[in-house]
This record gives sequence, structure tokens and C-alpha cells, in this order.
Amino acid sequence: MLSGLADLLTEYQYGSGCLSDGVLGAWMAKACGVSDFLDPEKVAIKMYDVDGPFGVGVRRATFLISQDRKIQDAMMADVRIGRHKEFIEKAVILRETAGLKSD
Repeated sequence: MLSGLADLLTEYQYGSGCLSDGVLGAWMAKACGVSDFLDPEKVAIKMYDVDGPFGVGVRRATFLISQDRKIQDAMMADVRIGRHKEFIEKAVILRETAGLKSD
């Protein structure tokens, strides 16, 4: 289980320890004079209820969106990444069982 987490972390690693999931991109944008595109007030984070514990960081979330663009279900799993894959696989099976075509 931990090997999967290690693979996930090293896939987005820059150099000997900087994770590039947004931090490196934000730094490069700022260095290039691009306006700040981050959300310092955490409006989107709060709107989707993915604020991290004690307001620190962002939770890992996967959302199931309907054809009419409404959130039908959500999966929050910060450590167990595999739960997100299981959530999606279950949604695909339910969709196929209902006779809807998968894209």
C-alpha cells in the first residue's frame, strides 16, 4: 500500500524533494510576472468543502458529476488514494448497469 503512495509522490517530485503539484507552477508564474492565479481566500476550496484539517491544505476529493452538471456524489480520502479509483470504477459499473454509454 505504501509503495503506491511513494510512486504517486515521486511522480510529481522536482529535484530531491520539492513536489510540483501547483507549488512549482505558482512560483514560475510569479517569476514570469503572471498575475496571481491562486485563491488566497480559499473560496473554491470552501465552496467544494475540501478544506484540509484545521484549515491547512486541501483534501483529496473526487466528484461524480451528472450530465446536468450537478454533483451527485463525492469521495474524500486523503491517504488511501486507491479509494478514489474504486469510487470511479463503481460509478462506471452503475452507469453501465443503468444502460448508459461510457465515454
